[in-house]
Amino acid sequence: MAYREANAIALFGDAPRARAALQRAERAAADLDDDGTSAWSFSRQRQAIFALSVCLHTADPDSALRAAATADAYWDTGAAKVTATWAQVRAGAAMAHLLKNSIDGAAAQLAPELELPPELRIQTVTGYLDEIGTMLAAPRFADSGLGAGLRHQISEFNATAL
Repeated sequence: MAYREANAIALFGDAPRARAALQRAERAAADLDDDGTSAWSFSRQRQAIFALSVCLHTADPDSALRAAATADAYWDTGAAKVTATWAQVRAGAAMAHLLKNSIDGAAAQLAPELELPPELRIQTVTGYLDEIGTMLAAPRFADSGLGAGLRHQISEFNATAL
């Protein structure tokens, strides 16, 4: 609930309150030992998704990238990797790179995600990619061939989702 509170506050644009709520959520989750195998679990990878969202909505791309790194470190220990969650982390990290004006960084995050088979392209994942497509359409990226290429790949990826 604490992570959801932080995310809701961030969506309303109150960055200081959202950051404080995120810190409370992280403290509350510090003692949890959740392997992520239950449908009701709230593993480190899911916590990272919420942290990424809060950081992106409060324009804090460096903290968003740290949240993505936390999820990656969790998976590197052998923890169960839910593909949709992994894809959301990659997309969130790509958004963070775009907030830092790094199309190359975004492309590196998206490359493995854009290889997902159509049956794994769920609405949550395609929704994130739609948001990235919108970010890439911003005037600051208008002259980027890589940005245009990514937008095309995202469009094809989403169009072929099952």
